[in-house]
Amino acid sequence: EFRFYLEKVNLFMEFEPKGVIVAKEADKIAGFIIVTKDISNLIKNAFLRGYIFRWFMDTVRGRFGLNLVMKKKIIRFLISLFFLPIFIIIHSKVAKAKIVAIIVAEEKRNLGIGKSLIDKTMQYLRENNIKSVSVTVQINNLLALKFYQNYDFFISGKCIESTGKSLILTKYLNN
Repeated sequence: EFRFYLEKVNLFMEFEPKGVIVAKEADKIAGFIIVTKDISNLIKNAFLRGYIFRWFMDTVRGRFGLNLVMKKKIIRFLISLFFLPIFIIIHSKVAKAKIVAIIVAEEKRNLGIGKSLIDKTMQYLRENNIKSVSVTVQINNLLALKFYQNYDFFISGKCIESTGKSLILTKYLNN
């Protein structure tokens, strides 16, 4: 699964390199967050540059590990492609900016790294005059839901993603 995130990082390094914010500890990556100022533009570029097709083909070929979980993700991915225009419309009505991923190494959790990443992300978005940001969280991921709610994100909708049914959380930024 982390190989899949490496592909997302490659996409961002091409289109929005400042949207990849890394937390290091003793010269090792402790966590990172990926954020875009404009999710619609990012998805358009991912399609046009062939990233989405390559991700799908790499998944089918088993590059990311083709087990039962990944097979379910493929099916959800195909379903989410069908709903992609609706997803973009929902997100653009709520917020153009989107946190695409946040990962903190398991052994580094509960040490303030996630908070630091969120703080740096909000600073980056404010510097770019972004008024709101959204993130999606799987409905059953109560830890992530609580984490974002601690930073004033609120539930603003629901959607279906490759990971399954998700909540859309939104935060308004005070610039």
